[in-house]
Amino acid sequence: MGTLNLQPPIGSRVTSPYGAPRKGRPHKGIDYHAHIGTAIVASETGKVVRAAFNSGGFGNVIVIDHTPLAGEGERHIYTLYAHPSSMGVLAGGYVKKGNQIGLSGDSETEDPHLHFEVIDSGTKMGWQTTGKMGFDGIEGRRNPNKYLGTNIEVKGTAMDMIRQIITDGVKNRLEYVVDIDHDRENASRIEVWLDKKIIGHFDKENSTIRLKYSYDLDEELRKIGA
Repeated sequence: MGTLNLQPPIGSRVTSPYGAPRKGRPHKGIDYHAHIGTAIVASETGKVVRAAFNSGGFGNVIVIDHTPLAGEGERHIYTLYAHPSSMGVLAGGYVKKGNQIGLSGDSETEDPHLHFEVIDSGTKMGWQTTGKMGFDGIEGRRNPNKYLGTNIEVKGTAMDMIRQIITDGVKNRLEYVVDIDHDRENASRIEVWLDKKIIGHFDKENSTIRLKYSYDLDEELRKIGA
């Protein structure tokens, strides 16, 4: 199990809330006021599954899968970011929570803003990012306000992937260093090293490895040929 806690993708006011009337239909996301060139950040760690232009109203659109390891019968959660002027990520890559993924803009809209969605597709597998607006099917478009700042317990997060890689792919390259200075606050803390680099520490109380976000997942995936 892993925990997601989505953060707002941009630090500006909401101009159109979820559910507001839009062209005779309820708005399926949140619009944030944003001048062209304002930084957009990843709401949570995950895998980019879409970063392309779509002519169906979104213009440039980025979609991040926050449960890339989730299987059939398990919950799948995505976030969507529409209208950026530029995109700083590529489909297939991984992004960390809070990292910049693009710049806001007016792509396919007359009013510069960021359109943000949370898609909780439940147990549906094979969610496609091919439709004219960037995705096929519209099931699961939820109110982002019910997700932002809330701990969501799910399986298959990117951090679960890191733990799986450590366990299955690079286990023989791990080292544990015990801090034996009992006069300091972090005395006897077990540090986890990989290729002469600290990647986190071992939580003795919960018997789990707690990793730093500075750990380079992309590099480790390349090393094991994934």
